[in-house]
Amino acid sequence: MLSNVANTTTTTHSGYPLSPSGLSNKTNELIINPIVQQEPVFEQIITIPETEVLFRKYLEDQQHYNLLSTSTLVNNFECYKSILRFKDTLRKVKEEKQSIKNNSQLQQQSNITFNEQERPFNFMNANILPEDEEHYSLQENKIMNNTDNTVMNKSNDLISIEAYNIKETYLTYGAYKEVILYDFKVNQQIRNILFNKLKLKEYNNLFLELERILILQLKFDIFPRFVRSKLWNDFLKKREESKKNRRNEFLNDYLGASKQKIEEEEDNLKELEENEDAVLFHSTLHNYEESQNLSIVEEEEGIYPLYNYYDYIRDHVNIRDLFFCKEIYRDDVALFDLVKVITKDFITIFIGKDKSKFFDYIPTTNIKISNDIQRLLKKMLAIKFVGHLALPSDKVMEIVKSKSFQMKFPFKSNFYDSEYRVYEENENLGNLPTRITKKVIGDKILFNTIGKHTLYNAESEIKDSEKDLYIHISKTILLNDDYLPEGKSQQSSVSLYLILNDILNIRCRYTCFIVGHFENVTNSKKLAIDLAQSFHRLIEQLSIVNH
Repeated sequence: MLSNVANTTTTTHSGYPLSPSGLSNKTNELIINPIVQQEPVFEQIITIPETEVLFRKYLEDQQHYNLLSTSTLVNNFECYKSILRFKDTLRKVKEEKQSIKNNSQLQQQSNITFNEQERPFNFMNANILPEDEEHYSLQENKIMNNTDNTVMNKSNDLISIEAYNIKETYLTYGAYKEVILYDFKVNQQIRNILFNKLKLKEYNNLFLELERILILQLKFDIFPRFVRSKLWNDFLKKREESKKNRRNEFLNDYLGASKQKIEEEEDNLKELEENEDAVLFHSTLHNYEESQNLSIVEEEEGIYPLYNYYDYIRDHVNIRDLFFCKEIYRDDVALFDLVKVITKDFITIFIGKDKSKFFDYIPTTNIKISNDIQRLLKKMLAIKFVGHLALPSDKVMEIVKSKSFQMKFPFKSNFYDSEYRVYEENENLGNLPTRITKKVIGDKILFNTIGKHTLYNAESEIKDSEKDLYIHISKTILLNDDYLPEGKSQQSSVSLYLILNDILNIRCRYTCFIVGHFENVTNSKKLAIDLAQSFHRLIEQLSIVNH
């Protein structure tokens, strides 16, 4: 469960109104949505034959994935598909067993006995004693139980055979399609866990740990590259051409038809296109009005809790920050461009397409924004990078919170106060336990303006034990009179959101999102690469020092 955020999933956004900017207006025109507004769905794409072939081809085309060979990626994908089929078999067997159990209970309740013709002797004209009737009823139940047991045994055998086949095909050393994960320790531990579960016949969560690792690799590491590849974009172009051709055929077919008939057929065509898109894509047209209700934000896919003016004023970490993390964690082709892949360290680097898609600074009331703040907004950059570390998540979290890390990342600081102020949890407002940190920066490489820069951030950590997730939030506080720079120092803004997936408590996958004011940066892509590499190396260096 999520620690520190219990009973807060239905809390609204602290009473602050949300900015209406960014709301999309629906039109009655029959148009094809731009490709950029569509977010491919991994689970759908790997099950539809046409797109599954594309994804498999992409895996085959990859020359290297760190030390993993091309065949290993394909093997891992096939193993993942086998696990999905195994889970489907498990579900069907459970349903069959439940059906047998329900039928058995009905038969016992109705107290069905053998009819007279099926009895071994002719009792048609005889008076049957109660003890005889009980005997026949017991005989009938015994036959029924034997039948049920036979069906259940066959079902158990089917599960056992499928599990054994997956083990022998993918998880045995030297197997023809051996699955290779991040390193020897992970491979060995996965095998140990699996083999122990097989001995105990624990089939329900047999491949749980392996499936999580394969999802991290295929869905969160490989898939974001695939949906930005030439292979996928060529497929989308052909798809759009097909839609246009169908549109032209429609115009020719109904040339001269009545207005009512054209409108009816246009609605049918539009519905057909929407259904086709729904199979492959999430909707990324985010509903900002509904995001005021956090229970909807949690349940609905594609709702984006845009940060607004009031989110920056608040001096505490709020549950809205968690939902923002969720959206950043979930890859969205409409938000991020791929910059570079560093295969050596499993690092994938992205840059935000448009900072206004992440944050909205326009207040809903007439509030004057100072020149200092306007200067910040013009130079904001959004950067995201994903990678892997040979460290457990809790160890990485300790390092990120340390003064040694904070004084060096994302840039060097002259001063750092880790507990400038401390706030306790407030469940009624959806606020998490928060500490306010203060940094003073004097880095001329990043800032054109003369003098020092002060940075106030609200920070908190959350652990989700069920999903093996650790979250670190460091949100900049702006436009708040209680947090103004001292003397000639100027205000700055750098927010950092870090999500860690724990892998068997020996490795972790991280997703780091940084949005900040980088005034003196001319090459944003180079900055993104430098930050990603600096983060990775600094964590590794400090882990050795602390050890």
